[in-house]
Amino acid sequence: MADQLGAEHILRIDEDTEISINSTESALAKSSKAGHSWGIERVGASLSRIPKRYPRPRVALLGTGITPHPHLRPAQAGINFSGEKGLKDHHGLGTHMAGIIGGYSLGRHKSDFHGIYPFLPLSNVKVFNREGKSSISRVIQGLEWCINHQIGLIIFSFATHQHHPALYEAIKTAHREGIIMAAPCGDEGGLGLKYPARYHEVLAVGSINEQDLISSFSPSGTDLDCVAPGENIYSTSHLGRFQIRSGTAIACAHAGGCLAIMLSLKPDITLDGVRSLLKQTCERLSTSNLLQGSGLISLNGIITHLKSSQSQDHVVQ
Repeated sequence: MADQLGAEHILRIDEDTEISINSTESALAKSSKAGHSWGIERVGASLSRIPKRYPRPRVALLGTGITPHPHLRPAQAGINFSGEKGLKDHHGLGTHMAGIIGGYSLGRHKSDFHGIYPFLPLSNVKVFNREGKSSISRVIQGLEWCINHQIGLIIFSFATHQHHPALYEAIKTAHREGIIMAAPCGDEGGLGLKYPARYHEVLAVGSINEQDLISSFSPSGTDLDCVAPGENIYSTSHLGRFQIRSGTAIACAHAGGCLAIMLSLKPDITLDGVRSLLKQTCERLSTSNLLQGSGLISLNGIITHLKSSQSQDHVVQ
């Protein structure tokens, strides 16, 4: 093909490198019954705060797939670029993140398990296989699918050490289309965020534990936007029960649920608008900006600020 087109038609040749999802601490929950996640409470995601009369944004989870679960709404749409058959999650991370974002309770008690935005339908974009492996080209295919299907928010589940020009071009294209993207900043600690969180077009999310301390695995850097609960988080399991996992991808799922509600209340918000809102509403922790960015994402702050702004706009009109 290159000989037929001529060298002058080839802009660049990039290596299609393999990428992997970092292993996260995981354990089966002691009970098969729905329980409580401290992270949901910490960001202020009580059931009473969920928007009731606002349009639900189109949100895609780009990861290991989502396995059907009694506490998860069926995916709004789905596509598989992983090389495996089917859209089910044989790894576990995708189903766990989906529960944090949009899981719902089957019981009547508010203490039962629920996600940040219960019943939110997710688009299941499977690009990683059961071993947590993928390639840059498969991730790009997933991004292109999201662009073509008018997705408003993409939640990444991976972090990689290496900048990749072709991936960055796809991310810039998604950004130009107005898509908000959020990614975990990596699970190896130290200074310097991983990609794609390191790109300016992507919101970078770090992790805290239940004591409001930055997780030891959560890296620091000037590119960090915010932090969210990411240690010992209880959520849905691909094995049909519940599981406890840790990692900045888990923190990114918490932030992603909050961003989905943000988009529900203000569908036209831009990335700059999101960053400005985070600076105004995040809860500051007693640590360096390099470790927390704008601080701990606060759903209470986001909703209060946006509804106040809507009231002021209504008065002006």
